Amino acid sequence: MLGHSKIATLLCASLLVVSACTKEVRVELTTVGDTMAFDQKELVVPAGSKVTVVLKNGASSPAMTHNWILLKPGFMDEVGRQGITVPIDQGYIPDHPAIIAHTTLSSPGGTVMVTFPAPPPGTYEFICSVPGHFMSMRGTFIVR
Repeated sequence: MLGHSKIATLLCASLLVVSACTKEVRVELTTVGDTMAFDQKELVVPAGSKVTVVLKNGASSPAMTHNWILLKPGFMDEVGRQGITVPIDQGYIPDHPAIIAHTTLSSPGGTVMVTFPAPPPGTYEFICSVPGHFMSMRGTFIVR
């Protein structure tokens, strides 16, 4: 029979092995000049990974701030429309239960990032929720 300290040691060792196996993935996404477009419409990450999404704002116009929001499927339009009602100092990020992760606003020429655990395998959606942007700044986030 194992004592409490040996069980605790084995448990800690097991947790270290599991955490060491978590793959870290960096995904870079850039906005296309002074347009309302991402350079990629599909991002793919492995299940069980720790994901860092890096959003580079390729714009030069001061009017072209952008963000990136990862959503549960089926909520692109709803969350995009709600972004219009959220002030700029809150990054146009609505308080919505379908939001899995999001960046802050990125100014022209700037870079922002967010790190989060990959959701379960499946197909998700992403948008920019800056007012008027979500109709063209959208894509698919696939976890395999």
